[in-house]
Amino acid sequence: MTNTVPTSAAAFEKRHEFLVAVDSDGCAMDAMTFKHVNCFTPEITRFWRLEKITPVVEQTEQFVNLYSTWRGLNRFPALLMVLDLLRDRPEVKAAGVTVPPMADLRAFCQSKHPQSNAGLKTAIEQTGSDELRLVMDWSNGVNASVARQGEGVKPFASVKAALAMMSQQADVIVVSQMPHVSCHKEWTEHGLAAYVAMLGGQELGSKAEQLRAAMAGRYPTAHVLMVGDAPGDLEAASKNGVLFFPTVPGEEEASWQRLIAEAFELFVCRRYAGSYQEARVEEFRRRLPDTPPWGR
Repeated sequence: MTNTVPTSAAAFEKRHEFLVAVDSDGCAMDAMTFKHVNCFTPEITRFWRLEKITPVVEQTEQFVNLYSTWRGLNRFPALLMVLDLLRDRPEVKAAGVTVPPMADLRAFCQSKHPQSNAGLKTAIEQTGSDELRLVMDWSNGVNASVARQGEGVKPFASVKAALAMMSQQADVIVVSQMPHVSCHKEWTEHGLAAYVAMLGGQELGSKAEQLRAAMAGRYPTAHVLMVGDAPGDLEAASKNGVLFFPTVPGEEEASWQRLIAEAFELFVCRRYAGSYQEARVEEFRRRLPDTPPWGR
């Protein structure tokens, strides 16, 4: 099954009455911190020639992508937010570093183009923007860096056991903003793809869109659970009217153990909604502030 897992909602087959959608980076895979520290941040520094303020770039990029309410944001609007925050930081101005306004990237993020390399390629063809070409080079550089250092990406310890358990009573799919090729590589390498009915990726649209397509005509909302580590995952669940279980940043392994020990059983017994879910979401929200520690 690992080599033939469907990559779209139209292709996967419903086998159970319940659906569990699982995010990949930072949720199932202990990859988010590794990738942002070792791949995303260095590539921003390199492409925008910010070596003079490397520590400030690191703090800013990792706040946006790891330790704030924007955790899990698609790479292109996240890049824009990082550069916007850097532009306003006094340390950057004091160092005499100029961060460009990124008007073309801003327009791309506000457009209807898919927020993927394919969508960016279309925007480049339409606009001829050198700025977007630089963003594409950066995105490809990130992907190449991740591929070179892929040995640093592993699932959290209890993920495989959780997937094996859940797949006995629910169809399990992956919804992700990773490029599909990266998602497929990681889930097959670690033997997780055998437990899932679909492996999604950024090429299929937002997480909310991927989840909506997977649900359509198959599952009532009360039979669907989204498992994720970022506010965007909670938003995807909310937009589709389904349940949400967070893997709390910094407590991912304990969260997966809780899913195995109690949360999944409550879900399939229809007792998850209400006070139990509310307690999990409140705990999750407390971990992800919307104000940078350095102020603005």
